[in-house]
Amino acid sequence: MPTRLLLVDGDPAVQRLIEHTTLSLGLDAACFKDAVTALDAIGRLKPALVIASYRLTGATFISFCERLAGMELTPSPPIVALVSPEDQFDEAELRFLGVKSFVHKPLQSDDLLQAIRPLCTELGLRLANPKDPDAARPAQATASGSADLAELVAREVGKQLPRLLQAELPSQVVQAYPREDMTLIAMEAVQQALPDISHQLIADIKPMIQERVTEITERLVRELIEKRLAERSLDGTSQGT
Repeated sequence: MPTRLLLVDGDPAVQRLIEHTTLSLGLDAACFKDAVTALDAIGRLKPALVIASYRLTGATFISFCERLAGMELTPSPPIVALVSPEDQFDEAELRFLGVKSFVHKPLQSDDLLQAIRPLCTELGLRLANPKDPDAARPAQATASGSADLAELVAREVGKQLPRLLQAELPSQVVQAYPREDMTLIAMEAVQQALPDISHQLIADIKPMIQERVTEITERLVRELIEKRLAERSLDGTSQGT
């Protein structure tokens, strides 16, 4: 299973860039858009590394770092801070709170890699080679799956949209525009918004799915071990008789 990395940033574009970049290294990014949800998940997910925007929703960056330190995770995950030129902070204070590296926005993949690689080396994590074609395949498969999902959702939206528009838009607007024009306008807006919407929804449910997969896998392994032990016990009994 890939090493878990946790990201806290409400910008879908930042989430996509970090997911793509870290996946090429063999790191699995769990993305959260606010500090409260992220802190609730950190104890459960136990990430090896945390990347967080200095401008968080739901908490200040300093309080986020303090609460993370208060969880007393072993080992404590190093923090990479995503900062903007207008952000004002005391670097020494943040380093004291666990920040090991700073990456400036707008983000660039190379800058992110330069910050992550040394930390992963210190943690003893084995990274994939992003130039290896096999390392890029999961990202390509994910992109293909997302495109298929977007197309499926777009078709379903196209079926339901005309009826909903007729019911929810003001009657003057409905009368002024033919149904076909209204649908074309709406579908154009949907196609523009759909990638961000679907990405955020997937990001929201991804940690829950990963947690459930872990629970199911552990249960299956336990059942298989118990079954094998029981079979060996029966074999031993039959041989003894």
